[in-house]
Amino acid sequence: MERDILIPGFVLISTSDALSPRKQELQRLVDSMNAFKLRNPKIPLRLVLLLQRSNGEHSLSFPDWVQLITYGGRVSLSAARNLLLDTALHQNLIGEADIVAFPDDDCWYPDGVLEYIYTRFASQPTLDCWFCRYSSQPSPIGDMVETSPRLQQLIARASSNTIFLRGGVVKSSGHFDVRLGVGAEINGGEDTEYALRVKRIARKILFLDVPAVGHRDPDPRLRPRYFTGSLVAIALHARGILGYWAAFRKVLVGVGLVASQQLAYREFIGALKLVASIRS
Repeated sequence: MERDILIPGFVLISTSDALSPRKQELQRLVDSMNAFKLRNPKIPLRLVLLLQRSNGEHSLSFPDWVQLITYGGRVSLSAARNLLLDTALHQNLIGEADIVAFPDDDCWYPDGVLEYIYTRFASQPTLDCWFCRYSSQPSPIGDMVETSPRLQQLIARASSNTIFLRGGVVKSSGHFDVRLGVGAEINGGEDTEYALRVKRIARKILFLDVPAVGHRDPDPRLRPRYFTGSLVAIALHARGILGYWAAFRKVLVGVGLVASQQLAYREFIGALKLVASIRS
């Protein structure tokens, strides 16, 4: 599907498990996008969705702008996104000026959020990356002011649910690191690694320090589970004083988790050895 690259639209990439109990959450995501489409019928919108552990049958209701791909097995989150990216690029769904996002299936967009993001990208040709925070009770979005994010803000806040990217940057960034992410060799870190890679090539990045996107609240109990992945992601892109400080800061977080007995000492040492081997 060829389209004038001067007319940006949304291309969203997501995956879900057909056998998971989160069917209602996925439907909520689709419904929130459909509400945007009904309010803005002239803005191109596409959701490329991989439904895993599916034989092609499902009870969900999808509009015609949803491109559904079913897969009988399971793959990691990073592998699923890469498969969907390849599909979208092969079909020319992503234009240089389009806005691309990677929402989880339990994410949703309150009324007005996608319009707000669209106007930011449409009015600022050099804006390549925009992100915000998320919450189970997202704040109404209004006339707010974004800032150029600090490195730590990008690391802490740029999740797949909150980051929106220019199509040209997505094409240049390549695939998600298949070593990282849920279901991969190293649990977690895939969003952080991707965001840090984007930072190196993006012309302009803006951060809205508001929980504008809907998603379940971060669970502090999961920090030990994702520590290794996050550390690897940060270490892979550690350059200069700020980059090395970010990596050292993450190591200190690990020390704190070990001291509070939330992270096993053996796992912490294993994470450090893994980083050393990857960077060597």
